[in-house]
Amino acid sequence: MAEQDALDVAERRTTRLAALAEQLGDEKLDALLDHPQAGDLFASLAGMDAAALGRLVKARPAERREPPPIEDDFLHLFDDLPPEVQTVRERVRAFMETRVAPIADDYWERAAFPHQLVPEFAPLGLVEAIYPDDATHYAVMEGIITLEMARVDPSMATFLGVHAGLAYGSIFLCGSDEQKAEWLPAMRRWETIGAFGLTEPDVGSGVSGGLATSARREGDEWVIDGQKKWIGNSTFGHVIVVWARDTADGQVKGFLVRPDQPGVSVEKMEGKIAQRT
Repeated sequence: MAEQDALDVAERRTTRLAALAEQLGDEKLDALLDHPQAGDLFASLAGMDAAALGRLVKARPAERREPPPIEDDFLHLFDDLPPEVQTVRERVRAFMETRVAPIADDYWERAAFPHQLVPEFAPLGLVEAIYPDDATHYAVMEGIITLEMARVDPSMATFLGVHAGLAYGSIFLCGSDEQKAEWLPAMRRWETIGAFGLTEPDVGSGVSGGLATSARREGDEWVIDGQKKWIGNSTFGHVIVVWARDTADGQVKGFLVRPDQPGVSVEKMEGKIAQRT
């Protein structure tokens, strides 16, 4: 009877070791067999009961697998883009990944703006893509460009939106021929940077009812009284589109203000959590 019990124990151990070998696979099993302490290891494994051996197999480290690439267009919106939009989108993505992404965190941490990149925007042709002629605003193009920039750094997307959207767009849509001729060509070349002064500290962007900044005519000049807040590009812009209510007729009007004009004071916002760049 003792001899039969021994045979049963040996058979059970063999079965458990075979199960372990199947779990490990040939490559890992061969590596174990080549180990100088393989005999001691298998002796220890053979002494385990089925439950302990099962727990050991389940506890072994999982194989490291590379995650699949992230599908950033899971709605496949890009599939229907016109070729000219797709070309600009790819150009912007390459620029953002190679020139902005490596430095974005550093400038965010320091709440500083990478002025050295501004001349590199001109060859991208972004303003020309958004405003391809004197009468067209290509909204889809602007949206896709903004999306690609915000994908890497929302602050740079805001820089684009204020300069090429709000400031350039205001002059493009509402400016006189003289104002367009003076400002738009240099803004397309990114030699002149625009800012957009609408939001105020007490009323936000309440153009219809709460706008507190006023403007009055004195001879051949306009005098503007008021304060704006959260004005993108204002600390380094060359022209600020300031919106103020005319005291004579109550209408809100846009004024092109140079930061170096008398009475203009610009202060950098400190202590921000977002949009630090």
